[in-house]
Amino acid sequence: MSVARGIVDGLSIVPKNMKLELNNLSGGNQQKTLLGKWLATKLDVLFLDEPTRGVDIGAKQAIHNNIRGLAESGMCIILISSDLPELVALSDRIVVLRNGRLVGEMRADDINEQNVLLAANGEGKDFYVQQK
Repeated sequence: MSVARGIVDGLSIVPKNMKLELNNLSGGNQQKTLLGKWLATKLDVLFLDEPTRGVDIGAKQAIHNNIRGLAESGMCIILISSDLPELVALSDRIVVLRNGRLVGEMRADDINEQNVLLAANGEGKDFYVQQK
């Protein structure tokens, strides 16, 4: 029960009643609960696919804060998201794929919404991987 309490408290899951079934929680609290369950396994690498889709702004901010904290603690996080501001805010490296092919890659200093969109649209810059 201490692991569950740590998840509830650490991810700000509301209500704090751990006896509620997952489907009785809001979308944001469901997302945070699922994230907490995975984190309890002591992962080295975490794949997150659209981690904030369908959640309110408060839950989104809490999830973002936890993702940042995990990355700062040394965990490798692979984030897949169609939310461009989310990608820009949370990434220190972005790889852009189009039609299953690598069309761009950028590191922290080059990451901004414009550069990601340019890569996705096939506009080249010297820090992008060129198509073969």
